[in-house]
Parts: sequence; structure tokens; C-alpha cells
Amino acid sequence: MGRLAACLLWGLAFLLPAYATASPLPVLPAAQKAAHHPDAAAQSEFRKGIAAVVKGDLPAAEAAFQSAAALDPKFVDPWLGLADVALRRGHKTDAERWLRRASAVDPDAQPVLIGWARYDRATQQYAAAERVLKQALAIKPTVPAYLELGDLYIADLDDKAKALTAFEHAVALAPRNAPAHRALAIGLATNGQTTRALQELQLVTRLQPKDPEGWRLLGRLYAEQGRFRDAGNAFDHALDLKPDDIPVLMDKGDLAAMQGDWKKAAKSYGAAAAQGPAIAPLLVKLGTSLEHSQQFDEARAAYLRAVEVDPVAPDAYNNLAWLSLQRRTDLRQALRWAQKAVRLAPGRADFLDTLGWTYRAVGDLPKAAATLLEASAVPPPDARIYYHLGAVYAELGKRSEAAKALQRALAINPGFAEAADARRRLASMGH
Repeated sequence: MGRLAACLLWGLAFLLPAYATASPLPVLPAAQKAAHHPDAAAQSEFRKGIAAVVKGDLPAAEAAFQSAAALDPKFVDPWLGLADVALRRGHKTDAERWLRRASAVDPDAQPVLIGWARYDRATQQYAAAERVLKQALAIKPTVPAYLELGDLYIADLDDKAKALTAFEHAVALAPRNAPAHRALAIGLATNGQTTRALQELQLVTRLQPKDPEGWRLLGRLYAEQGRFRDAGNAFDHALDLKPDDIPVLMDKGDLAAMQGDWKKAAKSYGAAAAQGPAIAPLLVKLGTSLEHSQQFDEARAAYLRAVEVDPVAPDAYNNLAWLSLQRRTDLRQALRWAQKAVRLAPGRADFLDTLGWTYRAVGDLPKAAATLLEASAVPPPDARIYYHLGAVYAELGKRSEAAKALQRALAINPGFAEAADARRRLASMGH
């Protein structure tokens, strides 16, 4: 069924140094580097590459890093920049090639080791990444290495306690370092220490008051705590600093969705979608908010755009199917969309529910019952799925099974949307 996952979670997109979303590979201060002094022109080109990465212009970043490397092949940082661009594009073979060039220049430089750790993470070699990062820290404890290690623990190795320890080490090394405090806030939040996490993020906004990211993360934590007014104020402050900030606009849309203000959510999601390249999850959220706002044609267009951008986006296919069901249009296409959503994300109860209800709509009641029964077995129990299962059983003439499913739906949630119809159906069966 077409449901928007609107809650603001402490997920991978919120982690700071991960290879896919990180700042460019860190560069050590000159005093920690080898004796080589980079060519001035090469340094200028490298700085252009960094600026392009920050803007998200990967072709320009690649060109600048290549120019810097050509000007001074012994300057290690451009090779790392090229590896970073390759990882962001998902080109692992290219990343390995550039990292080997960096290693040939300075194999024991900590940024080179961090680069290899990011490559190991991209190739799911998490134990190797941990070993390399510990090797980097053995050379010299630094904030970038601790942040990378903490992110590895929290995102890939599911060790929240070790992540928190790594982030605490980073803050101890640099008590005025805002990224370290942001990471510590994440570690605290994931360990259930939300009060301290809030204090850390408030400190971040004092250390870097003109950085919208700190305000955005503060708003997310306020939202998690149900402090919607404070969250909105934090997001607005971030947008005052950077009006076209896509993550903030998305978070503001999520906040409106959490409060059931779908028109406001659609406005924020639409503003985010207008800022840059199409992003499938954003388009799904936009479509869902438009659907809730009764703008069905616009919602359908957003979902279709999402599957055009990402042909393996299961939420978009699921929502297209559900929207067609609600409007009773093109049901055979709806069935194909629902089937594809389940193929792409097997075991999702909501997707199975959509598929089962679509089988019912096209008249295949046995498949509808089997699919909805499968959906009902996925925890946690969902009243609406049992209601759908009961309705299909009733249409198959299986009155006993229908009554049990409808009673189960009401036991799970006596006030779910179709509760009145469930009671009516039970009454008609003498229950």
C-alpha cells in the first residue's frame, strides 16, 4: 500500500565521514607529510577539485584532480581526489587504480590509508577496513581517522559502543572541531543518549553558526523527540543560510509529513526536487505527499519519474500500483507494478499487501488470499493486512477464516481506517 516512511531516522545518510557521502579524502597538515613540496599550480588545481566535489560537480572535480596530478605526479592528494570521485560514482576499479598511484607516491601516509579503508568499505571488506584504519591510527591518532573508524563501526559493523568510543577520541583530540562533535552526537543518539546528543548538536551550531548542516541535524533530533516547533525553527535557520539546501528541504518535508500536513510536505519536497538532479527516494516522497493531497495525476507523474531515474526503486512501483487501485484504472498494469515491487523487495509486508489486494482487484482471489496470508505472517502484525485478508476470505466463501482475520484486525487496532467496515462484515456473518 502507498505509505510514506516519513519518520526522521538516524540512518546512513546522517553519518558524516562515510565514503559515499563524505567530505573529500582528508589531507594531513604539511608538517605530517613527506618532504615533497607540491607544485603551486598543482595545488591550485587540487583546490578547484575540492570545491567542485563540495558542489557535487564530479566531472569538474575529476578534470581538476587530473590536471593537478599531471602537473605534479608526486603530489599524492590529486590521486586521492580521483579515487574519491570514483567511489562516489561507484567505479571501484578506477578507485583502486588511483589509490595504487597514491600508494606509489606515499604508501604510509594516513590519508592514503583512509582512502584504502573507504575502498574496502565500498567493496564490503569491512574487517580489512578496520585493520587499515587501526594501522592509520597507530601511525598517528587524528580526527579524520577516528571519524572514519567510528562511521565504519556504526554503519557497517553494527557496533554502536565502539563507534561512540571512536567519536569520543576524536573530540578529545580536537575539542573545538565541529565535525567531531557532530559525529559524537550521532554516536550518542544511536546509543540512546539523546540528551547529550542534543547538547553536542547545540554546541556544533555555536562552533559553526553559519553551517546549515549543524542546524539541519539539530532539527532532525528535535523532530525525533517530537519537538516539532523547535525542529521547524532549526530547519528554517538552515534554509536562511542556504535556501537551496536539498537535505534540509527534504527534512522539512518529512517534518510536515510527520504532522500530517501533506500540502506543506509537497511544497518542501517539490522545492527540493527542483534544485538538482532527480533523486528517486525524494520523488517517491513527493508523489506520496501529492497523493495524500488528492493531486493524483501529479503523484502518478512523480512516481513514474522515480522509476525512470531508478528502475529498481520498489517503493515507486508499489505506490504506482496502489494509486491505480485507489483510482480503479489500468489494473493489469497495476498488477505488473505490484509484482515488480515484491520481486525487488521480497518479504515486505506492505508490498505483499498491495500485491494481494491487486490480485483481488483483477479477480484472482486464490492468489490474493495466498499473498495476503504471506503478508500477515510478517511481523509486526498489521490490522489493515488482516482486514484485507478477511475481505478476500469472505469473497471466497470461507466465512470462518474471514471472521478470524477480521477479529484479528480489530484486536490489533480497534480504530484502524477500515474498522467500521470490519465490524459490519463480522455482524453480517453473525459475529
